[in-house]
Amino acid sequence: MHGARRSWSLLSTIVGAAACSAALSGCFADSGTQPTSAQASDASSSTTATSTSDASTGTSTGEGPTTGASESTGDETTGTATTEPTTTGECSGECTPGDAEEGAACGCGVERRTCQLDCTWSEWACEGADACGLWTLPAGKDTWDAIPWASLGNPDHAPTAAIEASFGVDAVRQGVVFTHETFHVLDLDTLAWIKSGSRGSIFPELNGVTLVAAYSVNGGLSQGLPPTATEGLTFLSADHVWIYEDFAPATLTATYSSDKPCCDDNEDWQTADAPDPALVRGFWLDLVGDELWIDPDISGCDGLPEGTKMVAYAAGISTANGGTAHVDDIGLCFDFIYSAPLASYPPMTLPSAPTSAALVGGAFFVDGIYVVGSSP
Repeated sequence: MHGARRSWSLLSTIVGAAACSAALSGCFADSGTQPTSAQASDASSSTTATSTSDASTGTSTGEGPTTGASESTGDETTGTATTEPTTTGECSGECTPGDAEEGAACGCGVERRTCQLDCTWSEWACEGADACGLWTLPAGKDTWDAIPWASLGNPDHAPTAAIEASFGVDAVRQGVVFTHETFHVLDLDTLAWIKSGSRGSIFPELNGVTLVAAYSVNGGLSQGLPPTATEGLTFLSADHVWIYEDFAPATLTATYSSDKPCCDDNEDWQTADAPDPALVRGFWLDLVGDELWIDPDISGCDGLPEGTKMVAYAAGISTANGGTAHVDDIGLCFDFIYSAPLASYPPMTLPSAPTSAALVGGAFFVDGIYVVGSSP
């Protein structure tokens, strides 16, 4: 048996008395620039050629266009032979080949078009649409906000290397983002970086570890109460998991709890819908069911009665099969119960959503979904 009773027991390893939040951790753990232009034209050219005449015939011959006087031969001087200059010119049209124009913003990029060799404009194309630092989908909204890296404030604290993981801090509305060696704290209300430093200064057990995901569990929210000041944390690599208790954002401290191999010995990760841990790129938990996005019948899972519906969930994004979403019920049966191509998972079908798992460096949930870009 691996259902609610066993999962609640596992939770106690994370946040002690906050049984639900600990179980959740254990569940996963066991497991504008201006337009540029370039213009090329062939200048008009004229060439002076020599004309010669035959004294006996008085005729003259020209070699190419001429503008000057001819030479005389024999006893008579011939007249001057001239022609108009010829021009090898550019085409006449709506633009000059090589010119480029910028248009409206599109996602995190901008629309561009270029002038073609026939002096007509190409179609507008969006360049850099997915070069985002952050995608946000607040609960209740039906369009993502796609935010370029450069639009996130206070760049002195911004990451400068590839993103490996992230988690959210509910009580203070922050996101914590990790590269291989550093951490970076993002204020979600101002969308500005406010702190940064060495990852090992907070989590020395993770030194040298390549992470694939992280997530936080708030003890208050997991019990239907206001958020607590601290979070329980889980970090995942391709084959290992680390668990911390009592992460305090004010002091950037946490208590190391345990670590172990992951996740073959966790039954929750052995369903057909579970991700391969090595392929996970982001993971978030919606403890209060702000948006479920899918409405699966989880009857029979751990003996749940007919008609039982999911009430809270965790979701992971993996690179499997070109990008897959994986949903885990975390309210009642604690099993992965749904998977689908990323492009067809309901929140990812909304306008301006991330279009590829390869673009994802991390994810978290604080009153809505946040997806962090993979590379600054």
